[in-house]
Amino acid sequence: NGLITVNEVGVTLWKVLQEEVTMEQLVKSVLDEYDVEEAVAREDIQEFLNKLVEGGILTKDGENAK
Repeated sequence: NGLITVNEVGVTLWKVLQEEVTMEQLVKSVLDEYDVEEAVAREDIQEFLNKLVEGGILTKDGENAK
């Protein structure tokens, strides 16, 4: 078990993830809050989500929550 550290964008994503959301909603929340290109936002969000899944903190759509 490890520690996952997040930056300001990660905190924003974590807050949005408290509800069931789509990737599009995550991207919109980041684009509304930060000055970043959509492609960069998508890539960074996917990387963040992958780390949460790998750490057992988040489950992929269709998997049972732990």
